[in-house]
Amino acid sequence: MAKKFAWTKSNKGSNGASGANAVVFSVYAPEGTVVINQSGSLALAAVGYDGASEITTGATYQWAKYTGGNWTDISGETSSSLSVSGADIVNIQSYRCTMTYKGKSYTDVITVEDKSDPYVSEMLSIGGFTVKNNLGGVVPYVIVRTNQKEVDPLLGNISETAPSNPSEGDFWYQVDHTAQKVTLMKYSGTAWEAATETQDLTYTWYAQDKDGHAASFDKAGKVIYLSASDIDSLLTLQFDVSK
Repeated sequence: MAKKFAWTKSNKGSNGASGANAVVFSVYAPEGTVVINQSGSLALAAVGYDGASEITTGATYQWAKYTGGNWTDISGETSSSLSVSGADIVNIQSYRCTMTYKGKSYTDVITVEDKSDPYVSEMLSIGGFTVKNNLGGVVPYVIVRTNQKEVDPLLGNISETAPSNPSEGDFWYQVDHTAQKVTLMKYSGTAWEAATETQDLTYTWYAQDKDGHAASFDKAGKVIYLSASDIDSLLTLQFDVSK
């Protein structure tokens, strides 16, 4: 059994009673998912199908916005479409629509982006994006660039074993699979000790479970440890970078 974490988007369908049509629901952006300099607006739309027929009656909708690690319903937004102001999009922003139809709820998530931010961040991972057989873990970390130059780079290497022949003042991100953590270490000249230094930027992490719900997640920092026990089939990570 493989466990994965990644940004993901899926359409969720449900087979009803025997012989009933499958219901498929999705959210999309008819005019694209990008705004420039937080200007203008984006149109989001939700569509459901009962078998081959588009659902136009008998359904209710609720839109929500993902912020601070939680989904918050947007007051009054209960139609199958949503207009998002560019001013509300800071870097990236996720929206969710829940359709209730024939007593069942269907959800889908879409992420929109503002291109005005000169800083570009990317999530990478030591050990890949898959944990197999409920063993071990992976080490996600963030790199930030502006004008094609890296900002707030890693202070040292990320590894399970200490660098050979270190010099006084060198740093090392120690990966401890047993303790399931990553610790920034600094060489004193004679031994490796836990560092008191921190990154220049602040990295805050959030997670969504396999159903798209906000998950309890207490990881923080440029480099984190994600164990197999943290993942139930699928885990979606999001991070905020701030000064």
